[in-house]
Amino acid sequence: MSKILTAGIDIGGTKILVTVLADGKDVLGWKRHPTGIGKKDRTMDELAGSIETALSGALKKAGAQLKSVRAIGVGCAGQIELSTGDVLDSPHLPWNRIPLMRMIQDRIGKPVTILNDVQSAAWGEFALGAGRGALNMICIFVGTGIGSGIVIEGKLYRGSSGSAGEVGHTSYRANGIRCQCGRRGCAEAYCGGESLWLRARRAITRGRKTMIAEMIADTDHIPADVIAKAAKRGDPFAKKMWRDAELALGTIVHNYVNLLNPDVIVLGGGIVEGLPYLRDFACEYVARRSVRGAARTVKIEAPKLGAMSGAVGAANMAFVEIDCRF
Repeated sequence: MSKILTAGIDIGGTKILVTVLADGKDVLGWKRHPTGIGKKDRTMDELAGSIETALSGALKKAGAQLKSVRAIGVGCAGQIELSTGDVLDSPHLPWNRIPLMRMIQDRIGKPVTILNDVQSAAWGEFALGAGRGALNMICIFVGTGIGSGIVIEGKLYRGSSGSAGEVGHTSYRANGIRCQCGRRGCAEAYCGGESLWLRARRAITRGRKTMIAEMIADTDHIPADVIAKAAKRGDPFAKKMWRDAELALGTIVHNYVNLLNPDVIVLGGGIVEGLPYLRDFACEYVARRSVRGAARTVKIEAPKLGAMSGAVGAANMAFVEIDCRF
């Protein structure tokens, strides 16, 4: 019996990563390709062309042809409109509404499933990564912003409009500091990488005395680990910022444990990978603050699929949904 091939496409700000899976589990080949979004006057049609080129490259590495691919899954940052497969307000792409599902179906001629990028990565970790074997899993990524994916009873929970998991914009502190979304007190305003950088830069440009200024070449980008190091060295400003970041992350994790009682929480993203002790901090916070039964059973794990999680999750979801189409 021939194997069922599906492709997964992860669209980021600078690259497109495509993988080809056999029977939803075995990686046959993959390809990384630039999005080219930085190019002036880039069009949606040119983006579709880049996706097609990346897919062709992955198929070549897999030793397969497009005609053998049954379905395609796509993960893309932004709000996904479930009824149309359109991507709304993507932080990586310069258009307000992208008819991504129709673009890819028209160009490639295959059934397409569209997921939010974090939901796609979460599904990859659930199906083939750190959450494999779990029934209920949460995946939280802390990087430039904070996102999460939710798996309940073995199914990806997307919510009524597809926006489930926007945990970065849950309230951490009532009437707190302003978030990049325009609201106040969001968890992301306290532990998202971009918010940390902007808060530190604002303080430095206003003349605040802090070790952070001595540890960086300029204020165009201030990594979270620099703030953490300054805090460890006793800098008062950095200590307050970093303590807020730790507590905001702990609150996110412990709220998920109390609300959904998951088997596994996969905690990753650039900030956590750079400062892996944050997983231990989250474990300790959950042990102290969460409902006892839920705290005893949950495991907090590192992601296993790395940069491949989004593309693998998209390809696996396309495989799962084949039975619904044919």
